[in-house]
Amino acid sequence: MYLTRDEFLILSAIKQGKGFRGIEETTGIKLYTNDPRIEALCQKYGIYGEDTMYFEKYLSEKADLNKVEIIDADKMPYYDYGKNWALVKKIPVCKKDILQLLKVFEKPEFNDTDDYYLQYSKDGLGDGLDLIDKENNEHHVRYCVDGEYCIGDDLVDE
Repeated sequence: MYLTRDEFLILSAIKQGKGFRGIEETTGIKLYTNDPRIEALCQKYGIYGEDTMYFEKYLSEKADLNKVEIIDADKMPYYDYGKNWALVKKIPVCKKDILQLLKVFEKPEFNDTDDYYLQYSKDGLGDGLDLIDKENNEHHVRYCVDGEYCIGDDLVDE
């Protein structure tokens, strides 16, 4: 598991049975309510929902300090960090993507109450951005495969 220095120190203290005060006394790291470093640890170790109320217990059980590599946040593989150490998912978008999303949402089958999500994918051939609906249908926003750039389902000259 890749962790930042702070995440590793916090996790080490948790594994020693220390609470918030003990973590601060041991590591010098002040923790806050809903601390993003704790949230990042929970995400990395797959602790979600109600389990996050008992994060100390679950982190102690799941985490193996011998299988941790400490790395700077800006060099962290698989994870991105936003402001204040929050673990975030970054999806690269441009103005054309937003304009295409507006076109997709103009379709009558889309409504205000359904949940949708954006899916970014990248492989050796290219990358794509899709809007996924509740039935798991992909609506192409943009994709580029072998240098051919498409907006929606239309090929665009770039």
